Amino acid sequence: MKQCNTKGCGSFQVNIERNVLRDICLCDVCHWKKQYMDTHQYLSNLLAIIHRDGGHYMNKHGIDKTVKDAHKILVGLMSLENDRK
Repeated sequence: MKQCNTKGCGSFQVNIERNVLRDICLCDVCHWKKQYMDTHQYLSNLLAIIHRDGGHYMNKHGIDKTVKDAHKILVGLMSLENDRK
């Protein structure tokens, strides 16, 4: 029985099948928490690129408004690109 590698977790409920190709062993809770954190980081970075800041817009306005405004920015850029064709 393997123990979760997450510091402070100590769970022995590691899903071996999911961790076969990795050298890290995580319990289900830690696995999904890591997945969430990674996805949140990717989204935050993408939104910071679209808004041309270091994430300040999202920190000030929250994720919902930031995503909606990013959509408006991208639609505007795409329409400019289409106007050039």
